[in-house]
Amino acid sequence: MKRGIQKFIKSFFVSGYLLPVMGFVLVVGVHLINKTGAFDEGEVEIITKSNLMEAIDVSELATSEFIYNGIAEVYADEKKEKVKYYIRYDARIRAGIDIKNVKFNIIKDEKIIEVALPEIEIFTPPSIASDSLSYIPSEKTYDLKEVLETCEADVLRESEAATELKISAKENLKVIIEALLNPIIEPEGYEIRWNKYTKGNINE
Repeated sequence: MKRGIQKFIKSFFVSGYLLPVMGFVLVVGVHLINKTGAFDEGEVEIITKSNLMEAIDVSELATSEFIYNGIAEVYADEKKEKVKYYIRYDARIRAGIDIKNVKFNIIKDEKIIEVALPEIEIFTPPSIASDSLSYIPSEKTYDLKEVLETCEADVLRESEAATELKISAKENLKVIIEALLNPIIEPEGYEIRWNKYTKGNINE
């Protein structure tokens, strides 16, 4: 439901979620610098699409996790005209990309690395916290299978419609990718330019 996703978006920014992301950037960035020897004096790094892809091939990079607080309705009829009961629940949603679909284009004359990200996907199934479930009316006994299926469908429907969620996940990815690539490209005078993703435009 909309009130749930709006609450999620608000709590996402207020709760300081970006702080652990930035911590991850710093840790991985230092690791990458040590691995590539970007600070080795006099050493020249050859920039290729393959070593750019290798630099960002970090499993934690591909997904971001979000907490969603939702209220779902279970209907008594197929036409969904009469509500049987309501469920209040918490869920964890993973949003991200397949890292192999990130595309690069190296413009040597301009010292530019064009990077294009594919569309953010919502990964299934979401994780429903069973200890968060509550019902209205609360005095009845409910079918747990029906409850979980209803909550999963609700959170997937709302998260797919929440453009703010996907925008936040993509911005997080950009921050991390820049931190991973800059130790390689900056010593050679390159900078990143974000490009629109189209199938077959880059890396071919």
